[in-house]
Amino acid sequence: MSPAEPIQQLLARKPGLKAQQIADELGLDRSQVVAALHSLQSGEVTQDNAYRWWARSASPQASGAAPAPRTFLASLCRYYLECLARESGSGVSIPVDSSDYVALSELPFTRPGHDLWPSRCRPEWDWREAHDPDALSGDVPLAELIAPGNYNRAVLFGGTRSLYTYGLEIETAH
Repeated sequence: MSPAEPIQQLLARKPGLKAQQIADELGLDRSQVVAALHSLQSGEVTQDNAYRWWARSASPQASGAAPAPRTFLASLCRYYLECLARESGSGVSIPVDSSDYVALSELPFTRPGHDLWPSRCRPEWDWREAHDPDALSGDVPLAELIAPGNYNRAVLFGGTRSLYTYGLEIETAH
């Protein structure tokens, strides 16, 4: 049996894995994984410059679930999050006890009643708090949160502008 199907299923659940990580997850040799990835049609998986593999598109029909209708804003947020994920790999890493970020008490530029939160787009993520973009949590300081996961918080931090970010700025300016 070809490992292509289990590999595609794994990449749909955990995008951005390297070949060795896929092999470890599925209990296969790395050479088997590489051969299977390269045997897949080019439209099914893609590899970025950091040698991470991504499913071209998560197919809701494959899981048997009907696709949820998406608003323009939800589609834009999903696109932006995907670009950031591809750019930063596993994510942004800033020590919680550093002064490299500022915790925000409210989200700028939001209007009450608008669905700006990704919990509806990414229900598989580890959500630790109920999400309300109109009322961010702040009763416990970030430095005192122990469990990893996604919280109803917002932070502002600086960084260098990447090609993806520059492209997004150009696209949204028009």
